[in-house]
Amino acid sequence: MRLSKSTKKMILDALEHSFGKVDAYLFGSRIDDTKHGDDIDLVLLQNSDAFFRDEIQQHAIKLH
Repeated sequence: MRLSKSTKKMILDALEHSFGKVDAYLFGSRIDDTKHGDDIDLVLLQNSDAFFRDEIQQHAIKLH
């Protein structure tokens, strides 16, 4: 994952402030250390069903 701990914390703090409790998943080039890319792709899940959550987890990394 190409995010520093401080960047990850800043993202999670901002998401919680804006949306409350959500699960945030990182996807795209930032999950692959060998790729390059400047944007940060996120999926936010709140009260989603199990099928959708399972699909996201196959292609993304959960930010804790």
